[in-house]
Amino acid sequence: MCKKQEFYRFIENTSKRAIENESLKSALQIVCNSIVDYYPGTQISFAENIGKRISYILGAGKELFKPSEIIRINERYVLVMQNFNNVSDYEKNAIGALFKNIASMEKENEEIKR
Repeated sequence: MCKKQEFYRFIENTSKRAIENESLKSALQIVCNSIVDYYPGTQISFAENIGKRISYILGAGKELFKPSEIIRINERYVLVMQNFNNVSDYEKNAIGALFKNIASMEKENEEIKR
């Protein structure tokens, strides 16, 4: 199986497992955990962007104290990714899209908070 097909299956399986959760926060945590399992030695956080401040909500992986990449999910949320420098832009964009899809399921009565 080529790497692109393997990655596609990873995204598909992770999406299914996340969407099956009733809790939006649990769904996001499943995605974070799956990503650091798929990319060992990385760290990913889902955070709220409040003005110039980024407030951690949840994540997975060990803090690496390396430069971070920030992917905007929407006007309110961002992904903070560490040690993804060897990951293709295609894969980073797909990861961002996965979080965007899940975050879009946020209901009025279920804000994603710590």
